[in-house]
Amino acid sequence: MMTLKEKTSRKRLLKWIMYVTATYLLASWGVNSVICPLHYMRSICMKKMQLEVKEQKGNLVIALPSAAQEYGCLSFQIVKAPAYSCTLHLTGKRMDGDAEEMDRKVWKGWNFLDISAKQWSSVEIMQMPGTESIQMEEVIWSPYPKMDTQKMISVQLSYMLLAVFWECVRWVKRRYAS
Repeated sequence: MMTLKEKTSRKRLLKWIMYVTATYLLASWGVNSVICPLHYMRSICMKKMQLEVKEQKGNLVIALPSAAQEYGCLSFQIVKAPAYSCTLHLTGKRMDGDAEEMDRKVWKGWNFLDISAKQWSSVEIMQMPGTESIQMEEVIWSPYPKMDTQKMISVQLSYMLLAVFWECVRWVKRRYAS
């Protein structure tokens, strides 16, 4: 038979486990739009290749390596943009000279393009005339998208601090309001 103290300690432990789980789910879904921790492990352990961004005629050009065709995800970090969220006009060029245009909604931070089936040799990002240009800090060619783990952890810690604050308020209320 359980004592009252054991019951309350189990309830407290269960409550904190639920807080940690809920904050992880909210932070992970909000920052990276994924929930599974496997995506973070793959993002940390995957093979990746740094790519160089060149500027040609006011546009940004990313040359994709031909030797790494097993990769198919282009992850890039936008550090400066005219707004937090914007639309990029991309042109993917193949070796035979064909070009394919697409628009992609992106935001500041990590973004990715899954171009495994497209067989592009380079990607050109067109800058809109009369607007502030975007700046990319890091471009990675890899088999999986790069997850923004640092931002997700900082958001989760913020949620946990809110939970601790809420529990302190509840403790003061139970102690002095009853």
